[in-house]
Amino acid sequence: MRRLAPLTVLLALTVGLAGCGASGVRSGEESAALPETVVGTVEAPPAATGGDAEKGKAVFAANGCGGCHALAAAGTSGTVGPKLDGLVAKGSTKDLAAYIAESVKSPGSFVVTGYTDGVMPPYAQLTSEQVADLVAFLTTGS
Repeated sequence: MRRLAPLTVLLALTVGLAGCGASGVRSGEESAALPETVVGTVEAPPAATGGDAEKGKAVFAANGCGGCHALAAAGTSGTVGPKLDGLVAKGSTKDLAAYIAESVKSPGSFVVTGYTDGVMPPYAQLTSEQVADLVAFLTTGS
């Protein structure tokens, strides 16, 4: 049996692969990028900045937040959820505004030690503006 020289094999592979093209697009044709498939959950964008703290106080009251959370600025003393005075992004690497926005929309994302997951309902019905207002209220202590 006759052996092919390494250079001959390399040349044959190069010619063969050149006709294939990695994307299946022929020379001279345009191609478009395909969307990337995401597996798992997609994180919601952080709340818009520039919310109105006064409107946020009204959102806090209208949604019964004070029934579970203590917050001096709102005059509430709930004990079911964590106190909201002097908030820090507990258990999160996010900044405080993003942490609050995510905790409102997806409360199970970061559960403060000592509290039970699933107690706080997600407030998905709040608009981005309402969440931004609530964030402004909770971060300014107005």
